[in-house]
Amino acid sequence: MIDDALILYRAAAVRDSLDTNARPGAVAARHRMIRAAGDETSVLREVGKPDRIIDLGDVLLMPSMVNAHAHLDLTHQPRVPYNGNFIDWLKGVIQSRVTDEHAITAAVHDGLRMSYESGVRGLADIAGSPAALRALLLSPHDYDLLGQGFLEVTGFGKRGLEAAKAGGELLKHYRIEDDEIHLHRQGGASAFFTGLEPHAPYSTGREAYQYATTQLCCSTHLAETLEEAQFVRDATGPFADLLKRLGKWDDSIQPQGVSPVQYLRPHFEESKALDKPRWLVAHCNYVDDADIQTLADTQTSVAYCPVASDYFHHRNHRYRDMLEAGVNVCLGTDSIICQPEEEPQPLSILAQMRHLYRRDQTDPAQLLRMATNNGAVAIGERIVIGMLRPGRNDNFTAVRFDPHDETDPLIQVLLNHEPALSIGPSR
Repeated sequence: MIDDALILYRAAAVRDSLDTNARPGAVAARHRMIRAAGDETSVLREVGKPDRIIDLGDVLLMPSMVNAHAHLDLTHQPRVPYNGNFIDWLKGVIQSRVTDEHAITAAVHDGLRMSYESGVRGLADIAGSPAALRALLLSPHDYDLLGQGFLEVTGFGKRGLEAAKAGGELLKHYRIEDDEIHLHRQGGASAFFTGLEPHAPYSTGREAYQYATTQLCCSTHLAETLEEAQFVRDATGPFADLLKRLGKWDDSIQPQGVSPVQYLRPHFEESKALDKPRWLVAHCNYVDDADIQTLADTQTSVAYCPVASDYFHHRNHRYRDMLEAGVNVCLGTDSIICQPEEEPQPLSILAQMRHLYRRDQTDPAQLLRMATNNGAVAIGERIVIGMLRPGRNDNFTAVRFDPHDETDPLIQVLLNHEPALSIGPSR
């Protein structure tokens, strides 16, 4: 049951992506909800005497982070160098992917544990099979994560539509309503809403995208490679050759003469017109100005996976142009396969923030928004995490820093190598 106590968390610094920035600072919480945050004097003036004080020491206390694009069922896959050929890499992953349900379950549960331990409490996971989805949604472990579980479907024409409908029927058995999520959280259990993920325009046809758009919340991989752009525009290239070799070519595949983003624009617009949850798309490594404007106009969220993007040798991602245009850009890890072997927290979003800060000198406050509030927006308004303000969930990310150093604690955290820690909830 939820602890009725009023708990005060003390830290050497407290910060979120909006207006909370105190050094030192404190956060008060009761009933698993934040009551106040800021400097301790102001917090105590607002909430009164706490029942319990938890002194976290020399840490920067931030909102819990959101991994907006993960493949947890690949957690046990070996991390291997990329040889420069995406299709060869993709075939290798498919061939080595485990199919035993017990192994899939173990991989997903390890992924959940690793996410939780690295300060990630919001998650959008792409389940590559029904077994992976079951492992995510029915996890017995006390990881207390919230988010979306998207079931991946592929296929063109009639086969794609049948796959999408079968996926939609399966998801009916796991659908969770808004009021149910609170019951899960009272017991400290994870709770995930469900959706469909037509895998990508080079593997999934218009029919599956249309069904997903009208039925469920949706995600997809988009504008990930130049080969994808060629396939959508001309119906030629390596992906077309691969589909033909595999016997999966369909007569419904036709040249579209547009970019992948413009190809899916009608589905983004339909979701907005139907007032459904907006699409969450991953990557967008190759977009032009018109594509960025389409993403902004349709309120489509983009999960940028910077470490994975560099792993695949993509360069000059336009995430800053997207943010300036009003696109909700958040952060993801993609899969563990894409993370450096030496990274101690490969499913950490802090690692993605550090990568961007060190590579691009991205504004630290912007990075924190991408890692927290933007991610929460992307995985759904019903997921009340990502900010240190009243009414938000009392789960936090903490990272050690040197309080005697006058440098901004957030910059210190982006430059040091201290692990992210998961703090809370009060219960």
